[in-house]
Amino acid sequence: MRKKTAPAADARTVIEEKRSKTLNALNVTPMTGFEFVVGKSLIGFLLPLVQAYTMLWILNLPNINKLMILIIILASSFITVIFGFIMGVISSNQIAGIANMKIGFLVVSASMLGAILLPHDKHILLYWSPFYWSFIGLRGIITGTVTWKQVWTYTGWILGLTLLIFLSLRRRIEKGLA
Repeated sequence: MRKKTAPAADARTVIEEKRSKTLNALNVTPMTGFEFVVGKSLIGFLLPLVQAYTMLWILNLPNINKLMILIIILASSFITVIFGFIMGVISSNQIAGIANMKIGFLVVSASMLGAILLPHDKHILLYWSPFYWSFIGLRGIITGTVTWKQVWTYTGWILGLTLLIFLSLRRRIEKGLA
């Protein structure tokens, strides 16, 4: 039996594949775990890029540094892929998945609301959240107040925290796919 050890992007498809026993069937195919993960994760990387650049076009923001946007969006996509994957493996059905996503979105929303509403000296309370770093990075790019050094710092925080989250949840993810 083949082991899948990395995250997938779409919680709903993971839930459905668990329910219909598709994951068990995939274990006897020649597809590798890496191919499974890449296939599941592609949408988690491509869709945010399409959405971000579409929003820049709709809002008529041509002077935004598109390379900075690309870097922050790609870094942020790692946490969204892991977030979607963990929601998929902990949820037993679609209704539970929706409920778990709503609870998860409280964490995401709290990070963003905290970045907006808390005084700057209290932002240290939000440093644990990669969503916070993603939000302040994107906000800084859109407002034109961020430097390349800050973009790389925010990217480092996003990727570092995401790695810690993944490492702490890796066994749970593997077990959920078994």
